[in-house]
Amino acid sequence: MQKKYLEEKYGEDFVIKESSFSKALGDEKGIYWIYAHPLNNPDISTQITVSEDMLMISDDYLKMKWRSELNEQFSTTYKGC
Repeated sequence: MQKKYLEEKYGEDFVIKESSFSKALGDEKGIYWIYAHPLNNPDISTQITVSEDMLMISDDYLKMKWRSELNEQFSTTYKGC
């Protein structure tokens, strides 16, 4: 489900690397954290947060993709400095 969510949202194939579940003391429902990366770029790791009833809470793919692109630009620009 989470893989399909990412693939439909961003138009790329993704690989799920791992997942974890946590339920804080006193919380009625827990939260899943799913860690994935685009199939064609394993250097971009993204985290998806999903409620126990499988509602998407958030993902940080765009932030991680932009960070990767900026790091690449900086390394290219300042390579000879």
